[in-house]
Amino acid sequence: MVKGKKKIGKAKTVLVFGQGNRQTGVISSVIVRVIRPTRASKRLRVTGPTTVSDQVKRHIEETVAVIVDRVLESLQLPRQNYEISVTNLSAASAQDIGLHISGLSADLPILLAMLSAALQLPIPDDIVTTGHVASVAGDITAVKAIPAKI
Repeated sequence: MVKGKKKIGKAKTVLVFGQGNRQTGVISSVIVRVIRPTRASKRLRVTGPTTVSDQVKRHIEETVAVIVDRVLESLQLPRQNYEISVTNLSAASAQDIGLHISGLSADLPILLAMLSAALQLPIPDDIVTTGHVASVAGDITAVKAIPAKI
């Protein structure tokens, strides 16, 4: 069993900055909480200083959330609405800037954080994930910059 601090709705990931041989990986966290639906609210809401591209948001709605819904349905639990945020790095916060996520490598940590929040099951804090959720069947594929992430 992995020993480590556990948080419900939180999954660690690695963000990569730079290009080519100058890439650097930095550990961050995806934080998800279940929110109450309102007539005006969207099912998935991304908040905080870290932004996510429209393409990534669509992918989360059309692929990642569908998998979470299927898991909940199989357990006879209701579909949930979520607020998703990514922890802003200290260096970015110190410069009063946010980060922008435009790739799909945060799919797996978002999936895990959504399941953690919906099922109220914590994820050990010493596990870090990255990966593209490539289909609603749950296929996970490799992503770019693995050497920098390691």
